[in-house]
Amino acid sequence: MYSMKNGILYQDGKAVFCVGLSYYPSYHAKKVPVPETGDRVGEMEKDIRAMKEAGFNLVRGASIGDVRRVNGEIEVHTEFIEQMLDECDKVDIASMMRLQGYSMNLSGYDDFLMLDEKGNEMDTTVWYDFLQNSMYHEGILRDNDEGTVALAKLYSKHPNLVSFQTYNEPHYPHPPRSNSIYDYHPATIAAYRKWLVAQGIMTAEAAADYDPPRTRPAKGEDITEWVNWRLFSIKTLSNFLNHTADVAKKVDPEIESLTCLTSAPTLARNSRDGVNYFDNAKGMDTVGITHYLSCYGASYYHACLVLDNAESAAALNGKHCWLIEYDARTNITLQKLYQETYAAIGAGIKGIMYYQWRGDHIFPDSPEGNGFGFVNYDGTKTENYEQKLDMVRLLNKLSDVIINAEKKRCGVAILSSDHAFVSADALDNDADAVRNSYLELYKSLYKHVRAEGITVDLTESDMLKSNPLGFKVVIVPKYSLLSEQEKADLQAFADNGGAVYTCEDSTLSLYKLGQTFVKYEDAAHNVIDMLEAEGIEPIIISSSRSMMVQVIEGEGYALACLNNISTVNKTLEGVKLTLNKVKATSATLYTPYSEETVAVEGDTICLPTIKEGAFLLLK
Repeated sequence: MYSMKNGILYQDGKAVFCVGLSYYPSYHAKKVPVPETGDRVGEMEKDIRAMKEAGFNLVRGASIGDVRRVNGEIEVHTEFIEQMLDECDKVDIASMMRLQGYSMNLSGYDDFLMLDEKGNEMDTTVWYDFLQNSMYHEGILRDNDEGTVALAKLYSKHPNLVSFQTYNEPHYPHPPRSNSIYDYHPATIAAYRKWLVAQGIMTAEAAADYDPPRTRPAKGEDITEWVNWRLFSIKTLSNFLNHTADVAKKVDPEIESLTCLTSAPTLARNSRDGVNYFDNAKGMDTVGITHYLSCYGASYYHACLVLDNAESAAALNGKHCWLIEYDARTNITLQKLYQETYAAIGAGIKGIMYYQWRGDHIFPDSPEGNGFGFVNYDGTKTENYEQKLDMVRLLNKLSDVIINAEKKRCGVAILSSDHAFVSADALDNDADAVRNSYLELYKSLYKHVRAEGITVDLTESDMLKSNPLGFKVVIVPKYSLLSEQEKADLQAFADNGGAVYTCEDSTLSLYKLGQTFVKYEDAAHNVIDMLEAEGIEPIIISSSRSMMVQVIEGEGYALACLNNISTVNKTLEGVKLTLNKVKATSATLYTPYSEETVAVEGDTICLPTIKEGAFLLLK
């Protein structure tokens, strides 16, 4: 029997680390493991048993079938999915179910699609735009709620169902080679007018005929209208998702709520995509994300920023983060699979769900035919299959260690600000370009602090009053673009003894702000000087800049997660670790290849040869 509470998976009442994957007949007709002409049920039953035997403990599916309103009542026909859940219960493996497809248009409305800035309906042939409807269409909202309830009631009878997923990778559309802006549906515009009045931005009379901006402001124009419109759009998406999750949650409060958010907050297009991890953390039981970036080489810091952003959002709200989709493409290298796993555990992630078990069947024009899976679309094993499962076995072996530990932090955070993000979007771009100077600085600051071996959190300003993670220092990219409320929050943090540093340009010059925020108190620091001035030190110091270390800590032990991020040195020799903020007298090094005891001499550990990385258990 499985259950889930506060982002932790339990098996027969015992906390376990989730090592799961997707078995994902999709809402897209050409993204299925077995075609309709095949033995879908027989192959599914065989695959579920194989997943269990391989060491996985959770299967993610989607409510594929026919759901519609007939004579005012919701009819549900998802027989295959119910058989899949039956099989999960039978073999004793946990399950997670995505409840919604691209839209809950159960009544056949023909005016429900989002509209772009020119009034055109979104292109529904773009398979990865997983949310299609206006989030204010009254009929769709009713269908969305009632359809969600009907499916949640149907699936909640399964004892091993632990979580409902709300939509999948939800964001505003971003069609290929297009910078279209959404959503200008009449129902959305009407809701925006009400929002402007409620926020005190406009009078009811002024808002009555107001139309939101349909292009970014020209150079030199006031950016306020654009900023308000995009902030409203971000909150619209967050509120819609959180409300829908609440609807499912009311059916069975014991089943956890989550979604699967993209890495859009770390991409310049997020002014259009509208994704916010912090809103998600406030509204759902668990923060769930998707992640396909490489955790080594040039993309290492970007990959870790996504992980740390999501985990910080969850932890600030006393919750945990899961990787609902983690890269497991059929041709993935062992290097990538191993390194992304080390990085995830070091980031404090409490569930990894690789995407996916079985590759999609190959059709003509398949979006991802045989693209992702531990086994190929025909059921044969992919290259290095057993070695990939060696990492699964290692995660199961260290399950108690991982699940009972929390991320050890250094006390430094970088401010995440939607206001600054969308302001920069307005200032930096014309109709066609997509860049973001706030985001560029945000990512650069993160990279330079992390490169010094410092664990970095991300925070929004409203969390600084309670400061649940004990931040000592907050670094602010583009202070000039913050809202007045954000500036007030930072002032209060400084008044309570926190240090606030600002950075406005790519030189990464850091200025410590005085309590009045009127003038700069000190000369500019670089990142290293700032860390030294504030006493921020690594938890473990590595002698090699190619060996990155993050630490999770439990009662009486710490687990150091090591990543070799070099693309030149496939193995690292003679790396020394200095235990700076943790103590240990014994150490055991775990990789999918081996387990060995490593000597601890005072506060120093001399590592053996390291390939992709390792887990180092310190006691």
